[in-house]
Amino acid sequence: GLRVTETVIASNASTTALRISSALEVLSGEYIVRVRGSASGMPDRAFSVRVIVTPGFSVAVSPYDLPRGSVSSRALTIVRSAGFTGAVTLSVESIPKYLTATFNPSTTTGTVVGMVLEASQTAPAGAVEFDIIASATGYPDQRTTVRVVIPP
Repeated sequence: GLRVTETVIASNASTTALRISSALEVLSGEYIVRVRGSASGMPDRAFSVRVIVTPGFSVAVSPYDLPRGSVSSRALTIVRSAGFTGAVTLSVESIPKYLTATFNPSTTTGTVVGMVLEASQTAPAGAVEFDIIASATGYPDQRTTVRVVIPP
């Protein structure tokens, strides 16, 4: 469901911030959250907050250790929320020329995609990052950064 958390701005402040978040399985739609506040010696106050949950997605992948001249396969997870079922297309950006990344499949309506990463024999030792871009029609692109360590 929806979750409301409270953050007191300062110990002597009369202002409190509320954060409303939704679980992944909450369907898209409009919800009304009723908030009630009370303080000693004062009447209770209540108000309603309209929360609109929209469908969406994100991408998750774990870091790689990838020796020179090797190939590694990993599962990349597409996290779908609020009933999002659309096709997601994956691509890479800012990948060094000594690395190659491929996706199988590169477009999916599923939640798991295989990602194959290959390092050339001339790849320098050290850590490098590149971005995976996940695109779906009608939604903002989602980015996740992949960290790759090439040992000496």
